[in-house]
Amino acid sequence: MDPEWKVEFIRLLSSAEQGDWAKAFGLKMDNRPGMLYRYRRGDERSIDAFRKNQMWFSPAARFNDLYDSGVKIDVRASWKGISFRDALTTQAEKLSPDALQRLQNVESGAELESFLFEEASRLVGIEKARDVRTLVSTYLDRVSQQTTVARSKLYRNAIWVACLSEDPVSRLMWAHYADNNRGFCIEHRIEPATPAGDPHKLLFPVVYTRMRFSQSPESVGQNPLEPFLAALHKHPDWAYEREWRYVDLREPTTEPLRWSIDTPTRIILGHSIPGRQEGAPD
Repeated sequence: MDPEWKVEFIRLLSSAEQGDWAKAFGLKMDNRPGMLYRYRRGDERSIDAFRKNQMWFSPAARFNDLYDSGVKIDVRASWKGISFRDALTTQAEKLSPDALQRLQNVESGAELESFLFEEASRLVGIEKARDVRTLVSTYLDRVSQQTTVARSKLYRNAIWVACLSEDPVSRLMWAHYADNNRGFCIEHRIEPATPAGDPHKLLFPVVYTRMRFSQSPESVGQNPLEPFLAALHKHPDWAYEREWRYVDLREPTTEPLRWSIDTPTRIILGHSIPGRQEGAPD
């Protein structure tokens, strides 16, 4: 379970009030660890980046988690963005002027289901009304799926991430991200902010939750931090990573993204890295 400060951080970052965003960044800074660790394979690119004090980023679309930086959009939470004509049944012309007026005030897909079921029950009976409700429910599911896939694809290609961990001795991390102990782990000091600025402003904690970052069609685009929020939600299966990540946004491209960084404070060699003395301590 995530600590309370992370839950509050996400709540503030999701707010429509800019003042809450400042509180979120302050909360993040208060809880930021002094050291973070980046697991690397012992390949040529990783060694070259280490020598040059560079940190490579990857687009979320390339990660092994297919849902990383994705989003869930449920049209049942909002009516806006749903095609009005397509959502109606062939019984629409039989609605009374009063019913049509009430339909104009429907604000969510869930309300639409309820409204059409009630009207269809009145017009054609309860049995056929159930068919109408099934039709509308299927339609809303399809629209939700289509908008979710489209928006997630947009985010996953625009979000570029460099991943770090709070834990330098995780056996799973050494196995998964350091080539089964044949790579290395770099220790990075996370310096506090100064009056000149915060070099780690785009460093964020990951929250582990079964609830994907969700939006309604009408909320999309209202908060400029939405892509960052999408990037910070991961399933609890990944909680062992204890991850913090630098997040950058850019147009989809095949060009690499590298940041220059301060000299790492320490490098930890994997137990099975080539050339390491046999029997050396972990």
